[in-house]
Amino acid sequence: MDGFGTRAVTAVIFVSVMLIGILGGLIPYVVLFCVLLFLLLKEYFGLVLSEDQKSYPVRMWFGLIVGIFPYFGLLAERMEWYQASWIFALLLFSMVLFLLFMIELFSNSRQPFQNIAFIFSGFIYITLPLSLLHLITIHHGAYQHRFILGIVLLIWTNDTAAYLVGSRLGKHHLFPRVSPKKTWEGTVGGALFTILAAWGMYGLFPSFPLAGWIILSLIIVFFGSIGDLIESMLKRSIQIKDTGNVLPGHGGLLDRFDSFLYCIPFSVTFILLVESNTLNIF
Repeated sequence: MDGFGTRAVTAVIFVSVMLIGILGGLIPYVVLFCVLLFLLLKEYFGLVLSEDQKSYPVRMWFGLIVGIFPYFGLLAERMEWYQASWIFALLLFSMVLFLLFMIELFSNSRQPFQNIAFIFSGFIYITLPLSLLHLITIHHGAYQHRFILGIVLLIWTNDTAAYLVGSRLGKHHLFPRVSPKKTWEGTVGGALFTILAAWGMYGLFPSFPLAGWIILSLIIVFFGSIGDLIESMLKRSIQIKDTGNVLPGHGGLLDRFDSFLYCIPFSVTFILLVESNTLNIF
């Protein structure tokens, strides 16, 4: 199979798995994003942590296991399985995090605080946004897919349109120091098609105002593009082309979820402000 065929088959399987997980209900959603969280953390830690140290496996598995705690902690709170206070949960998680310092103390590492920083950055970059998704997908124990589906479809629209427009019309580089292939023409083209897709999302889910969908699309275009550039910055800093090969023809998972991860905190905040009527959208 040639390169294009490999990319096409991978894309079809990837999109199918994502849609099944999102549209299949609560359990498929929880399983899908838990698996993604684990694999994204594993890929990230594999890129930034030094494998030539004996303590690497301990450090890696500590990051992977602890990294999924907030995901299930917030899930349990949204499902109303327990009513523990946020202060108690924060104190408990803080104690677990501080065990990382103990691991580095006894690991005889040449760069202990750099290792700690890398693991903490993984929690911020990957665990935090994927955990925040529960705030817009689960309400009083009930699963709702409209916002997560909307965010995913808008991101896919932006990425695809930006690539197609940029590859045909792109002449002016957007940020050549980090990503020489991205152009202003592609960025603007992606934004226009994403705004059009926002109208379609309003047709599917009119309970959220049209202005809300359009503003959400602009948030996704802007912060998604920033997330793409940040991931390019990561790859340049460690001198690699792709973050992995788990997706044949497409690279690693971070290559596919860079925009998604970065735009989630901003998208979730905006949605919650609108839904709570704190921010009135006409």
